[in-house]
Amino acid sequence: MKDVPFLPLYAANILASRAYKLMSFGERGLWISITMECSVNGGVPADFKEMGKILGFPESEIKQFFSKYQTVFFENVAGQLISTELNEDKKGYENTGRLKSEGGKKGVKNKREKQEVEGLAQGQPAGSLSCINSTQINSNHLMDKRLMNNSN
Repeated sequence: MKDVPFLPLYAANILASRAYKLMSFGERGLWISITMECSVNGGVPADFKEMGKILGFPESEIKQFFSKYQTVFFENVAGQLISTELNEDKKGYENTGRLKSEGGKKGVKNKREKQEVEGLAQGQPAGSLSCINSTQINSNHLMDKRLMNNSN
């Protein structure tokens, strides 16, 4: 899965969650640490000893602050806690990037086809640009002969 350069947290959704509201300050700290690890690396080991090593906390603190409330936000898949919500957000981000890329390619193709059909200029004009043709001179450049004759 493509790396997402941000961590999408929807504050209103989180604050509305009963599980989040029931967490202690320490439980919330562990929750956000696990969430960030899932965002960057896809998951964190469900084993408390390994989780502690990955997150940089002693196993005793992991055990102390891990509760049933965090399990609302994560799923245990093959010994890894993952965030299905974050994974869905990543898929959406990838899909948006793919659609933008396809749209850009389609736009370039349409522009080229239009140029070929309408015969629009492509590249630099051929020939010398040092001559001036009559369409480049407008009436302001010509003097009225009547005015010239009356001034004499």
